[in-house]
Amino acid sequence: MGSNNHACYAPFGAARPSYKRGVQGYTNFDSKPLLEFLTQLYETNTTLVIIGDSTSRQKLQALECELLREDKRVKVRGHLWGTLPCNTTLKVYLPPDKQRLTVIQSISMGPNSATCLKGGKGASAPASGAFENAQFIVDQLTASNRSVFIVANIGLWYNDLDLFNEVVPPVLQWLLEVARQPHRSNVVTWHETFSQHWINPTGSGYFSKGYADLQERQPAFKLPHLVDAFDYQVPTCCRHVTNTSYLADWRNDVIHTHLHKMDRNGLISVLPMAAITR
Repeated sequence: MGSNNHACYAPFGAARPSYKRGVQGYTNFDSKPLLEFLTQLYETNTTLVIIGDSTSRQKLQALECELLREDKRVKVRGHLWGTLPCNTTLKVYLPPDKQRLTVIQSISMGPNSATCLKGGKGASAPASGAFENAQFIVDQLTASNRSVFIVANIGLWYNDLDLFNEVVPPVLQWLLEVARQPHRSNVVTWHETFSQHWINPTGSGYFSKGYADLQERQPAFKLPHLVDAFDYQVPTCCRHVTNTSYLADWRNDVIHTHLHKMDRNGLISVLPMAAITR
């Protein structure tokens, strides 16, 4: 939604071919991929850990919604809004008898997380404390004879390329250590930062406050019925990404560059969310 409180009109959805895509084997209403996944985690004594930026909350909401679509007998208990600024826990009671319990941890990882761990090093910890609290929680889980399935991302917390370049290597090094942990069946994935579709001078889709402010100041916006729906969005709901050159989408390009250098064995798989949402 734009700041004018109007929803995104067509043809925005129609212009996003990714919305029409299905997942092979899970394109019919009867499929239950998420329920099957969480059941497998329960059976293998594994905890799903979602680590990342402010979109973690939306992921939890979508997760609960999809679980209820798949089976209304699922019960989810926890504090969805508690992800920020630190962490929260969701308990998922699986059907048919709700006696099987699997836990989902959602942990914020970024500059605002440096104060989350009481008694920790804070900003003096590696990556300025971005993952100190996440590391503590994951260590507690693996020390209790559990494996972890991590989905990690930090992109939207950072708006400065140089700072992001400093933070990423220690974050990835820690995740690689989790993936290599002996006597555990840990899985670590990196969730690409979603593509953005703001109007900006480079065509990358990244938010540009200057362009957004300029558009909102246009006199025509006081008479929305005279403005084309595409242009009325503030600062437009869905402009096409026209610039895919290296570092146009630097939040993802930096990650891929460092992973190529640090993870020669492919221990961290990448979820291609940028392409899916482009």
